[in-house]
Amino acid sequence: MGDAPEARRIVVDGEELFAISGTDLARFMAIRRQVGGQSDRIRALMSSVARLTETLDVLGPLFAELAGVHVCEGAGCRLCALVADGLGQVETARRALPRSGRARSAAPRRPPGDHPPPGSARHPGDPPPPGGD
Repeated sequence: MGDAPEARRIVVDGEELFAISGTDLARFMAIRRQVGGQSDRIRALMSSVARLTETLDVLGPLFAELAGVHVCEGAGCRLCALVADGLGQVETARRALPRSGRARSAAPRRPPGDHPPPGSARHPGDPPPPGGD
């Protein structure tokens, strides 16, 4: 975009206006379309970042809870390897997110009572919590 357009001041019905050439108007309209397209792409990317953040907010605690309740079968346990890999992938994805994509929503992610809080799930064979059960 080269030279700045030359606007001419004119008065129409007592109101001061600015007139530009048809070439400059066409250039301004093209710029407006480009900016609008970029804005749409940025909006779509931000929506994708928000969805990714919400997914990570669900997956991270789920992997952590699974790691906390899993009874390991020893070296080479496939579930332990999958959980460790999942936690690593979640952290890698979180580090890749821009700061603005890490904003937390004030709205709850799932209805209360839908799932027990992390670490509170009891499984057969688990010892009773301190204080009895």
